[in-house]
Amino acid sequence: MTSVSRQVKVELHVSRSFKAMLEDAGAWQEWCLDFLEAGAKHLVGGHEDETPSASAIGRHFTRSNKERYGFAPLSPKYAKRKRKLVGNKPILVFSGKWKKAALDAKVLRRGKQVVLKPRRKPDYADYLEKGTKTMPARPAFTLNAEDRRGLGKFWNRYLKDSTGELASAMVGDLERVV
Repeated sequence: MTSVSRQVKVELHVSRSFKAMLEDAGAWQEWCLDFLEAGAKHLVGGHEDETPSASAIGRHFTRSNKERYGFAPLSPKYAKRKRKLVGNKPILVFSGKWKKAALDAKVLRRGKQVVLKPRRKPDYADYLEKGTKTMPARPAFTLNAEDRRGLGKFWNRYLKDSTGELASAMVGDLERVV
């Protein structure tokens, strides 16, 4: 059984003097982890001015997710059965267990990485993420272009707020999120 996980690559240009300053203080690695942790929390609406349902991952569970994320439609037979059992809920939502687990994700530091891990995820979450022979993948933990742009904008604001204008100039804008 595979597990739900995705990697986000970040390309950030930092001036040598800024990196040297943090390395001299022994804070370079911690600063990088803080930066990644803030982004992971943002993806699930984990900051005080954010809500999980409006977060990047939260939007994957909305009614507009088919158009926004290109999820394949449900098969006519399953769509009819689902409507009969639970009404007209979005594609990724049947009981709500996967949505609840995804929006209640833990942000963990593991060595030089930051991991976003859903809590108490139902066993079928992996099938939704990766798909099966008969069902296309409908990944809630995969960022689309809109999500990556939003994460890039968040990190640019985070840099200005956490390091101040002078240090932000030394760091530069986030180049891209892949």
